[in-house]
Amino acid sequence: MARRYVAVWFPFFAIDRFRSVKPAESDAPFVLIEHHAHGPRIAALDAKARSIGLTIGRPLSEARAIEPSLLHDWIDETQDRATLARFAAWAQRWTPFAYAQGTDGLALDTTGCAHLFGGESHLLQDLRARFRALGFTTRAAAADTPTAAWMQVRWGDGESIPRGQSRLHLSKLPVEALQPDEATRETLRSLGIREVREIDALPRAGTGARFPALLQRLDAALGRTPTPSQVRRAVPRFRARVAFAEPIATREALEATLDKLLDALSVQLEREVRGARRLDLTWFRVDGTTQLTRIDTSAPTRSAPHLKRLFLERLDKVDPGFGIDAASLVAPNTDHNPAHQLGAGGLLGDRVRDTAPLIDRLQTRLGMSRVLRPAPYDSHLPERAMQFDIATGAQPKRTWPVRGPRPLLLLPRAEPIDAIAQVPDHPPLRFTWRNRTRRVLAADGPERIEPEWWRAVGDGKGQGDALERLLLTVRSRVDEDDDDQPPVAINHDLTPDLPDPSLRDYYRVQADDGRRYWVFRIGLYQQDIPTRWYLHGVFA
Repeated sequence: MARRYVAVWFPFFAIDRFRSVKPAESDAPFVLIEHHAHGPRIAALDAKARSIGLTIGRPLSEARAIEPSLLHDWIDETQDRATLARFAAWAQRWTPFAYAQGTDGLALDTTGCAHLFGGESHLLQDLRARFRALGFTTRAAAADTPTAAWMQVRWGDGESIPRGQSRLHLSKLPVEALQPDEATRETLRSLGIREVREIDALPRAGTGARFPALLQRLDAALGRTPTPSQVRRAVPRFRARVAFAEPIATREALEATLDKLLDALSVQLEREVRGARRLDLTWFRVDGTTQLTRIDTSAPTRSAPHLKRLFLERLDKVDPGFGIDAASLVAPNTDHNPAHQLGAGGLLGDRVRDTAPLIDRLQTRLGMSRVLRPAPYDSHLPERAMQFDIATGAQPKRTWPVRGPRPLLLLPRAEPIDAIAQVPDHPPLRFTWRNRTRRVLAADGPERIEPEWWRAVGDGKGQGDALERLLLTVRSRVDEDDDDQPPVAINHDLTPDLPDPSLRDYYRVQADDGRRYWVFRIGLYQQDIPTRWYLHGVFA
């Protein structure tokens, strides 16, 4: 498919942007000025100031001498850049590929998009009309290359160049359209070269040696050499758009639009056996601004009802302003999502998949990093063998390591107990925990767990009530808007408040109260070395 590009030029962009905020109070010529070492100079001017001979860069004092009624104000380049970037985002209503060009223009790759608007001429008419409705003088032209479109809109008659006719139309333009520097411009003037066709007619060997930049730009305009373009970026394979004859603003209209977009996108995803992991819904408002509504999913999905429920959680945040006249939905992140055979009786795989919609709704409402699930952690210490990961609807990629039996309940802090035991490696015969003495009926062990010598110990760091630290960590993230935060793992460090990194001997004991406990001893029965007993968990 032959490519087509559109260049948009706002000849009085800074002036129009300023007037959109502060309307003119008189018909006098008006300029915007900027600071300069030798006094204020003209940075932008309106049509009236240009008609009396004023130019950009002229000192304000000279301009006022020429036109005493001249009005002026300071230019705000920061706001100008922000407005142009906003226009570039808004221009995605016509094509997914639009970016700011210079300080007063836009570049669009409209390949394959014109038919959505009834043809290229209708697309350009719609573009000009919408920007002019915002109060901006606008010129727009299409061509086969970005450079040709730029030259035509700024130095030509502003009309589009038909396919394959770039050389015919560009040859009539002045050499200034090739953006020569001042020295090159003087040289061309001395040689009597005034138009692009005269450059093109010169022998390429001599022209390339003397004017390499001009020849390179001419070749780019005529499509002889490829032109790196900022509009070339990752193409969303799955996208849908809708435009309205009249702006919409009601909740019902927004939901109807959402239904239409999701239905269209779901068909595309089903055709490619894909599921969305992220969806970006862009609302295009009539005032030239856009509003983005984004959702993420824990597992790939193409279920329109489920995706709609996620969007409805955030639809109240959409501000239609004076009305929305277009919307687009893209799926920038997708994964393979084949059909699943449902198991009889609700097998584990089915239940895991069934949790994905719940996780999605919780993450949409609370934030992705606020919905966690336990996952294995690379440590043989019981209190460090687990961490919290961002929850996903799929089964965890890491599997729990096969170790000895572990209690269903691991205490937040290993609690000291008073125990009576035989030596050297016997379990306790009885122990007192929480002011109640229990007699041991049966025991299994020991399971010896050595300390992690490579970790810093003995300084008290990492010890204490880890559940409280976990809550503080999560609570600190609750205060943030973490929609775009990457997944993080929060270590569930239940390190007991132990005085030293001694080895531990764990026992599983059955007490006379009917429960099974997980207890351990620190230290060995040696002379002058006291032993201590702790209860770390409960099996049942």
